[in-house]
Amino acid sequence: MATMQERIGKVAFKVANIPLRKNLDDLTFTNEVDILTQEVYADIGQIVLLPLDSLFMLLAIKTFYIDRKHNNPDTINYIGNLLNRFASADSAPWEVRRFREKIRDLENMTSSVKPLYMMDILLSGETNPQTVRALHQYIADHSLFWAGTYPDADPSTSGFGESCYHTLSCSKDIPPYDRKVFSDLSSIFSYYVDGINDLARNFLHAPNKKILLDLMLSSITLSKDDDPLIAAKAEGDAIAYAKLLHYPDPFTRN
Repeated sequence: MATMQERIGKVAFKVANIPLRKNLDDLTFTNEVDILTQEVYADIGQIVLLPLDSLFMLLAIKTFYIDRKHNNPDTINYIGNLLNRFASADSAPWEVRRFREKIRDLENMTSSVKPLYMMDILLSGETNPQTVRALHQYIADHSLFWAGTYPDADPSTSGFGESCYHTLSCSKDIPPYDRKVFSDLSSIFSYYVDGINDLARNFLHAPNKKILLDLMLSSITLSKDDDPLIAAKAEGDAIAYAKLLHYPDPFTRN
């Protein structure tokens, strides 16, 4: 039996290699995405063992490809990887961490976010093209992640993301595939911000209420099973889902 990680890999392969309309018309494909998303919550008493990169790729596919019908697998893949990078303690690449050492005094005088507003200072005097590209990409990724995941925190960072992605898309030292992705991210930057906002609201900031409600109703139905062990577990799950939804006990009888 395939693991969740393997099943997500197969879904991602279809996204990358099969036309959008054909996938969306395939109920087996769309149902598999919905089932995988539900399985993240399915067993209320067990932690789902799933690598973060697979989880974020699933959420990116669900949000952009299935719900928004966005026909750009390359940027969806980029966003899934971006979310995975920013879930780590320090998502900055080596070039950016090294560059920080040069501006330690500047960082000590300001917050960790404000240097994003000081690109001229950050990039001044830096002649290494690889470092300049890494800084542009990190600032762009940071802006997209921040504006999408926490839209009320500081919306003014979006302009830096759009402009840095555009700069990267014009760099002849970057492979054509990557330049195309950066160009797409720059051209409809606000669309991707809104999409990540949907993803964060539905899955990151709190459990997805629709999924929890569907699971609660399924558990209530399963609680009537003839097998007492299955029925008892289903009843416990339904009560647990109801608590997460701040609903009353579904089995309480007046």
